[in-house]
Amino acid sequence: MNNFRNFNFPAALILAMSLTLGWTCISEARTAFETLPASTGAQKELQSLLKNGNYKQALTIWGTAIPQASSADEHAALAYLLVKNGWPTLGLNYLFDTVSPSR
Repeated sequence: MNNFRNFNFPAALILAMSLTLGWTCISEARTAFETLPASTGAQKELQSLLKNGNYKQALTIWGTAIPQASSADEHAALAYLLVKNGWPTLGLNYLFDTVSPSR
């Protein structure tokens, strides 16, 4: 019971709502894979890795295939790759900073 004394309900509610919104956006990123460019060899390799679920290798070549993410789909796909590689906080922060960079 002593653990609840330090519980901050408004902060927990805001955190839960943020995570829900973030996970919804990231789960939709999988559909963004089809819209990523596939004109260079590295981009075609990236598409193949994403389709086969090789997210670690896809993240490794991301910088070569997509040197600077410019579209919303590219940002969503990168955030999704970060989450799938074990960095959910970094993925969510990247997504939120991309959507609202002034905060």
